[in-house]
Amino acid sequence: MKIGSRNFLMLQEVIENEAHITGKDLENKFHLSRKQVSYGIKKINEYMKECGYPEIIRLSNGRFNVPERVINELDLIKIEQENQEIWFSKEERMDIICLMLLASQEELSLWHFVTILKVSKNTVLTDLKKLEDVLRKRELTIAYERKTGYVINGTEYEKRQLLLTILSDVMIQYGHYFVVKEICHMQTEGLKKIQEMLIGIEEQLNVKFAGEMIEINSYLFYIIFSRIKNGMVLNEIPDNFKHIIGTAEYAVIKTFAERNEIKNTYEIMYLTAHIQSMKLDAFLWGKVGLEKSSIKKAVEDTIENYEKLACVNIQDKEELKNMLIQHCEPALYRIRYNFHVGLDITEYILPAYQELHNVVSKAVSPLENLVEKKIPEKELVYISLIIGTHITKEGYEKEENIHPKAVVVCQNGITVSRFLWSSLKDVFPEIQFTKCMSVNEFKQYKESFDIVFSTTTLKTDKRLFVINPLMDDKKRKKIREQVLKSFENDGFFLSQQNEIMQIVKRHMSASSYKKLCSEIDAHVLKEEQKEIWDDKKEYHLLELLDKNTIRVVDESMGWKVAIEFAAMPLLYDNIINRQYVEKIIYNIMEHRPYLEVADGVIIAHAGIEDGVNDVGMSMLVLPEKISILGYLNANVIVVLATPDYESHLLALNELIDILEDEEKLSHIKHATVENDILKLL
Repeated sequence: MKIGSRNFLMLQEVIENEAHITGKDLENKFHLSRKQVSYGIKKINEYMKECGYPEIIRLSNGRFNVPERVINELDLIKIEQENQEIWFSKEERMDIICLMLLASQEELSLWHFVTILKVSKNTVLTDLKKLEDVLRKRELTIAYERKTGYVINGTEYEKRQLLLTILSDVMIQYGHYFVVKEICHMQTEGLKKIQEMLIGIEEQLNVKFAGEMIEINSYLFYIIFSRIKNGMVLNEIPDNFKHIIGTAEYAVIKTFAERNEIKNTYEIMYLTAHIQSMKLDAFLWGKVGLEKSSIKKAVEDTIENYEKLACVNIQDKEELKNMLIQHCEPALYRIRYNFHVGLDITEYILPAYQELHNVVSKAVSPLENLVEKKIPEKELVYISLIIGTHITKEGYEKEENIHPKAVVVCQNGITVSRFLWSSLKDVFPEIQFTKCMSVNEFKQYKESFDIVFSTTTLKTDKRLFVINPLMDDKKRKKIREQVLKSFENDGFFLSQQNEIMQIVKRHMSASSYKKLCSEIDAHVLKEEQKEIWDDKKEYHLLELLDKNTIRVVDESMGWKVAIEFAAMPLLYDNIINRQYVEKIIYNIMEHRPYLEVADGVIIAHAGIEDGVNDVGMSMLVLPEKISILGYLNANVIVVLATPDYESHLLALNELIDILEDEEKLSHIKHATVENDILKLL
């Protein structure tokens, strides 16, 4: 139910000024008559009743009695969104048309689409034509008959898969929850019952789902139950669903389904698959017993593959392993069943992690073997994000106590919360980010903090900034300005010039001192942020391999001497220390790591903490293969050095692309002078 934008403003005014505002004040502020105010309060109370809140009482003295529960729990931001005029993009219009065709309980005509979308008939007809082209790929078609109106024809299973994709876009990507509720004529009580069912399933399975998963699946199950009730049931499903029977989840879902008069085995299997694929809450990360041996092994092998391909040794692998296991169990179910629900963060992740992502795409073969499918890009970027945020977090220095402390709260699960946490650290280098967590974890969090960045409204006495996890540059700039302005008089950002400014303070007025601090701080922070982005330089292969770092020799030598000789250009340029070369040789002798990246080519490297000063690469080409402790044979030795986990990845990927070309690889191995190799680069 909508209350209208004017009534929302009245509601907001009454809640924020409950102690003293009167009906007369509302009349004067909003230029309304007494009758209009009374009607508005009536509409507001109808909304309260539908949502399960107590009513706002108008007292005899003209003031209002607002129940404590309304003040503490009512989500004003969500109500404002529900009651503002929205103009949909072309993509949004097509999704909403599709949702109407799948979920509406009435016969649909052009008038229905025009009314919801607020566009002309010609625009709707154009959108319908484009939608037909999209649906054809799913073997679905749009038909119109005078008696039935517009409908989608095709198998029920394909319609369900389409419904899932559309709901994910409209609700999670665009945030139009209230549009779904309006189109599908959803009753609050009905949604509440399904939410209670999902919470009951959580308890039975001893898991905790991410907040957004409870909400979107409540809507999804509401529509599915309506379709089943109207005779639109599954009469077949793909074979990969059929192993579900016999699982613990199936037994639990069967009980709940039968309570809703659903006995069709295909339907119970389909609902079970959705439960298996629901993302888990960050609050229970590391606490729930979901660690299946097959997933654990695949994750461990994926991490090992990444280390080999990226030529790095990841610190604190146990934490990374636990995070990937936590993410991958529901993710692998989503991949298996083609249930790709959630934010599409591809365009936000790849600009920052493209080279890392390229390595990850090659490293995840154990996970792909486990699910017997290639991991889709939309899911793969989440794995890249987990690895990327883990290996870069060590680069952040601990902030001084003078800086404000912030926590990040996200209802979308642990992976998106870490993405948001990482993004905010880039936007606010002057803020100390201490924790990212779910809503449930925040409710029990006892540590001190000054700011909360959250994707949803929260009850807190700290500064709260509600943000969208997907922020473009414009939104990042806006939130930065908003946050810095709120702290401009608090003295938090003076750490770099604090001692000097304490001296200056004694010789200035208070107002002049504050202004000077603000201007100096703005300058310092601008330079700090510039340095952070400058530090993220990535190197092309030609920037690292040149005539000084490539050596082609015509005599053979022992493997230790060969590695020392290959590393010599990097030692000359002070890119590495002698300790780094010794560590390479020690690792080969003690651990025998797998170093071969192509036939006869090895990449020798140590860790980022083993004596590296900068990014570097050198290459030695020998006349014939030499034996390395009897487990490797090589005639091309590449020495790689990197002070972090990412700066070298672009050059490394470019090198691997060349080595995967057999003709180019042959030219390198048979080169007689350095220029023979440089021509290939």
